[in-house]
Amino acid sequence: MRRRSHQIEDALSFGGRVPAAVGLLMSITVLASVASVLGLRLGFPLASWLILEPQLVLKGQVWRLLTWILVELQPINLIFAVMVLFWVGRDLTFAWGAQRFLLTYFGLAAASGLGACLIGLAFPAARAEFWSGPWPLIDAMVVAWALLNPDRQIMLWFVLPVSGRTLLYITIGGTLAFTIYVGLAALVPHLLAEGLMLAYANEVFGRRLLQRYRLWSFERRARSRRLKVVGKRNGGGPTNWLN
Repeated sequence: MRRRSHQIEDALSFGGRVPAAVGLLMSITVLASVASVLGLRLGFPLASWLILEPQLVLKGQVWRLLTWILVELQPINLIFAVMVLFWVGRDLTFAWGAQRFLLTYFGLAAASGLGACLIGLAFPAARAEFWSGPWPLIDAMVVAWALLNPDRQIMLWFVLPVSGRTLLYITIGGTLAFTIYVGLAALVPHLLAEGLMLAYANEVFGRRLLQRYRLWSFERRARSRRLKVVGKRNGGGPTNWLN
């Protein structure tokens, strides 16, 4: 049994090239996408049972909140999605661990999908939409990677050298720019997934905000006692102290 488990893990990791959790996610995305396309050609509407449709989710078909990200009907989109997932998923799994990576991926899919459905209650244009494909989650994982590696240099699409911080701006800015061309309703899951990832993965940013608030509160109390804060930290400056 243990030997078989190691064989399965080795197969999912593609010979150790990627963590097994990422290999599993890549495999089920490809299999579900190919099966959905074949189903459409053979007259079996598998995709119609997996994609995210707000009206059907609100009627009780809640499994769609997890399955919609597994169905990519465009081959080019599928190829690039798997490539990006291979890259960012590997680093995120090393940083978070396999369990947290998978829980984050599917948890974010469910949260952004549910948010899109609830938005559909208020806006008919969104309620009439349906969504599928892993790209909202892929973009969210790119956001997480950029937050964890703000100064790391990469070659974007093997051409343009950018830092993680720049990649973050490109990802979010690109999503906002696309809304001009395709409309806001079509990109609701993208915007929700990226926004939720900013709130979730940017734990350091959240702690910094809390620290800044505490420092501001401390300085305010110090000024009220006629104490002056000197040596204010700026980058690598000296530690704050009172005089």
